[in-house]
Amino acid sequence: MPSRVVVLNPHYFYQPYAAERRAAEALGATFHADGPPDDDLLAEATVLLTHQAPIDRAFLQKLPACKLIVSYSTGVDHMDLAAAAERGILARGVAGYCTEDVAEHTLAMILSCARRLHQTDRALRDSLHWDITTSHPNRRRLSQQTLGLVGVGRIGSALAAKALALGMRVLAYDPYAVPTCAAQIVATLDEVLAQSDYVSLHTPLTPETEGMIGARELALMQPTAFLINCARGGLVDEPALVHALDANQIAGAALDVRVEEPISAGDPLVCRPDVLSTPHAAAFTVDALVDLRNMVIGYMQEVL
Repeated sequence: MPSRVVVLNPHYFYQPYAAERRAAEALGATFHADGPPDDDLLAEATVLLTHQAPIDRAFLQKLPACKLIVSYSTGVDHMDLAAAAERGILARGVAGYCTEDVAEHTLAMILSCARRLHQTDRALRDSLHWDITTSHPNRRRLSQQTLGLVGVGRIGSALAAKALALGMRVLAYDPYAVPTCAAQIVATLDEVLAQSDYVSLHTPLTPETEGMIGARELALMQPTAFLINCARGGLVDEPALVHALDANQIAGAALDVRVEEPISAGDPLVCRPDVLSTPHAAAFTVDALVDLRNMVIGYMQEVL
């Protein structure tokens, strides 16, 4: 029986998976992306490609022939890696394809918060208010402010370099910090929270980091500070964030990721003027998507 590459949950954005199909067929494998596969097809899959669908221990039992699962994402918190390893399956994300893209998106959010661009835009659209002396004051130069990074892996390190180039002071907390990061590494998360004008999260979602920014942490931030999250929504206790914003404990937030995606009607954060929201879009540039597909193909070819 030939090797089979199966797409678990085909995404309209990637259809018709032409590059992936060509690569698989060039190596004698069949490629299936016409719709959700049935259990018989899953049982024959050598490589499973997925778009962040939950992969748990029970689901892995449907994959007796599988050697590789690749998620079109950086994070792997939706996959049971230990259970996959027990079955001899390599389960992996695609780290590094969007490093510059997410760092740039985060920096754009910081710039918008610094100059109150999203708030000023909304106010102008709503009322045609043209008084720059009263419309959203407290704008400041980035070179006079501090960026605090929580996590300095690929993306956090890339953002640190960009912020330093703009003259910002950059602090970072990461118990697994790489020595080459240009930021000033501090000993505790509390130091970053208390000293930063912008706190930007760049850690994976793990049992250790889930809900790491809660009521206590938000209370440590300055009332003029902003929370930026382009990592994973589960890092933040969202009800605590709503309370902190209502109480003016912090100046605002910029969120590309949420606990629940997509958000529901009446979401308490997305319609606030003090919150800048984007729909998990930081990684989606033309260049990043080319790199993503090429890396997925490379992992697939190694196994086939």
